[in-house]
Amino acid sequence: MGLPDAELFPLETWRRLVARELRPALVRSAGYGVPSGHAGLRAAIARHVGVSRSVRASADDVLVTQGAQQALDLIGRVMIEPGSRVAVEEPGYPRARLLFQSLGARVVGVPVDGEGLDVAALPDSARLVYVTPSHQFPLGTPMSLGRRTARCSNGPGGAAPW
Repeated sequence: MGLPDAELFPLETWRRLVARELRPALVRSAGYGVPSGHAGLRAAIARHVGVSRSVRASADDVLVTQGAQQALDLIGRVMIEPGSRVAVEEPGYPRARLLFQSLGARVVGVPVDGEGLDVAALPDSARLVYVTPSHQFPLGTPMSLGRRTARCSNGPGGAAPW
């Protein structure tokens, strides 16, 4: 689970592209890039989420990480103070739960059913909610439109959509 099929990897294409990039002149001119990621990649991601998710974003709004775990770590370090309550799906992604706990959060499981995360069961004191609405892990359930647009009492102004 979670590992790609190595037989499907285009190894010859990869070797050719790596060899091209490792030419001596290119290696000598290499250096550290921008910490937020390659500008072209960030612009492409911004365009993609604009078209596929109707999210208005520019390249400056995108931060490229090495994977989901690094992204969750950065979010947690910004959002969580020791003792903060974090709501996670139950069942859910164990590594997210462990990461939030390692940052000092009090992690609370919220049940998942045939419509996704039970928004009505979110604790009012949650500082952060970790949810996978498009393809819940491990059940694979997409969150229903009703749940996506539901309001709960613990958001800004007392009624925030999740």
